Amino acid sequence: MIRQTLSRQGIGYAFRCPAPVAEDVIVEDLHNNRHPHGWTAVVDTGGDGTVVPMQVCRDLALPAVGRRRIRSLDPGSPGRDYSLFWVTIRLDGVQEVVLKVIAVERPTLILGRDFLAQCLFQMDGPTSRWLLG
Repeated sequence: MIRQTLSRQGIGYAFRCPAPVAEDVIVEDLHNNRHPHGWTAVVDTGGDGTVVPMQVCRDLALPAVGRRRIRSLDPGSPGRDYSLFWVTIRLDGVQEVVLKVIAVERPTLILGRDFLAQCLFQMDGPTSRWLLG
């Protein structure tokens, strides 16, 4: 099991509040070819899907397997279509999940509910601790 403390700063340019952050996340293709970069990922319990940087998909030469329309919380937002790719995501050598991810042109990896639904996830806000296993 992975035990982490909540990040008080979040990561990157988009997060200004505490959010669970997983370190050294590995992304692989379905043939166990590993992306050379270990990632920091935000755990987003409100996000339907898992998001990876498009550069990861390019580096691993992954074939797109479809498209998905993503809408924001803004009322009336028409949304935008994004490419989908199959990957394996590994955390701390313990958790391995194969899923279809959304690829975006930004450097942030986000673990959404599709990932969390295949794991045990517990969050204790008052102590700023979380568990994923």
